[in-house]
Amino acid sequence: MTATARRPLSVAEMLRAIDAAYSGAFAAGPVRWAGNPTAASEATVALPAQAEGVDTISGLTERRSSRLASLRRGSRPASSALTPGGVDPGSGARTVLVLAAHAGAGASVVSVLIGDAAAASGAPSRLIECADPVRSGVAAATDAELGTDPSGWRCGRRGLLDVDRPADPVFSAGDVAAPRGHQRGPDDASRLTVVDAGWPAWDVIAGSGWVSELARTAPVVLVVRLTVPGVRQAEQLLAALPTSPLIAAVGPAKWPGAVAASCGPRMRAARGDDRVVAVPFDRALDVTGLTPGPLPTSLQAAGRSLATHLYADRTGIPPRG
Repeated sequence: MTATARRPLSVAEMLRAIDAAYSGAFAAGPVRWAGNPTAASEATVALPAQAEGVDTISGLTERRSSRLASLRRGSRPASSALTPGGVDPGSGARTVLVLAAHAGAGASVVSVLIGDAAAASGAPSRLIECADPVRSGVAAATDAELGTDPSGWRCGRRGLLDVDRPADPVFSAGDVAAPRGHQRGPDDASRLTVVDAGWPAWDVIAGSGWVSELARTAPVVLVVRLTVPGVRQAEQLLAALPTSPLIAAVGPAKWPGAVAASCGPRMRAARGDDRVVAVPFDRALDVTGLTPGPLPTSLQAAGRSLATHLYADRTGIPPRG
C-alpha cells in the first residue's frame, strides 16, 4: 500500500479551513474545497446532538458575527445608570467590583470567595461575571443552571449564591448588558453583589458603561499575584483608580523579599493601612480551575476576611478584630 504524500499547509489555508469548520461546512451535505473545485468530497460528517443549553461552535460563531455587525452599525446594549456608592438599578444593595491587576491574577477565584462568604452569612448574594462567555472563569463553578433570563444573562446557582454571566458574546467591558433586575422582593435592600469585571483593568478604568462606572463609584478589590511584575502593575493601577481599593494578594502570607522591595509608595501605604488581604495560592485549583465543589479551607478563610472588610456592616460575618 502506497502512502499518500501530504504537502505542508500554509497558515492561510489552515485559517480558511477553520473558518469553514466554524461556519458548519462539514456538518452535513457535500463539502467542496475552495482551493480545488474539481476535488469535491461528498462525505458527510455526523455530529453529536447538541446538549440542551449548550452552544455549538457554529452557532456561537454566527451569534458573535451578528453581534459584531450590530456593534459596527453603532448598536450597543443599554447601560444602567449607577448612583455613587456602587448601587445598581432597582436595589439598595452594596456592590463590589473585582479587578485583576494583570492576566492570571485570579480575579474569578477571589470573586467566588467573596460571594461564597457573603452568601454563607445569610445575606442574599449575587455574583455577576462580565467576561465574554468563551473566557468565563465561573462557568464551571455553579452546581445548578437555571436558564437564560430575557435580559440576556445566563443564570445559575452555587449553593446559596446566585451567579449571572452573559449569555451572548461580549466584545468589550462597555458592551456588557445592564444587570438583570432583582427578583427577591423585600430582600433587595440587603442584597450583596460581587461583580467580576472579567476585562483588563485598564480597559475598565478608561471605558464607558456600567462596569466602568463601578470602578469610579463602588468599592474595588484589586487582585494581584505576589510577583515583582505583579506588584509593579498593581502600583500603576493604584495611581489610576479614583478610590483606594482593597488588595487581594495571592501568594504566601510572608511576601518574598524581592516583591516587598519592588513595592511603590501606594502599595506600601496599602500594606500599612491594613488594606491588603492574603489569599493563599492553591496549586490544585490553579490546575483544575473553579468547580461546583467547596474551595479549600484556607481560601474560604481568606474569603471571609475579604468579606468582613467589605460587608461587615451588612452581614452576619463578625468584623475583623
